Amino acid sequence: MPGAFAKTLSYGIFGVDAYQVQVEIDVMIGQEIKTIFQIVGLPEGAVRESRERVRSAIQNSGYWFPSARVTANLAPADIRKEGAAFDLALAIGVLAANGALRTDKLEDYALIGELGLDGQLRSVRGALPLALGCPQKRPQGPDPAPNECLRSSHCPGSGNPSGRLVGRRHPIFQWRFGHQSVS
Repeated sequence: MPGAFAKTLSYGIFGVDAYQVQVEIDVMIGQEIKTIFQIVGLPEGAVRESRERVRSAIQNSGYWFPSARVTANLAPADIRKEGAAFDLALAIGVLAANGALRTDKLEDYALIGELGLDGQLRSVRGALPLALGCPQKRPQGPDPAPNECLRSSHCPGSGNPSGRLVGRRHPIFQWRFGHQSVS
């Protein structure tokens, strides 16, 4: 049974502090595999509901959601994950595991954002602690235009809003099965 794996980076809030969350996606495809999307790593209600938002957002954005067993692990597993801020990281991870996105630069971005069912990004609670907790390195590669991404507050000392949320026209979306993606 073939499978695919992708890892993205996000941040959660514990009290007033931000902490890093590794979002690991495993897609297992096979004839005897039941179609299911599960999230593990102590997700609370809104995080568990991400399954439906992410599935709809991917499909309504013109991408394919796999008919497979999709397991998302939010690590560290011993801290409860709250809110919808992990939607974007989950969706990008599923797309990367499917081969719809390039994976070579995913670790350069903190993917934080709620997704609407139509695939539109929405703001999340706690933008300031999330921005302050993001790494202080500038992502490599071209910067997207301001209307193509959402930006949170500047991270101290970076001179660049590296707590950026990746928009649907960002260059990591430009590789879809070897072709330009449809915006």
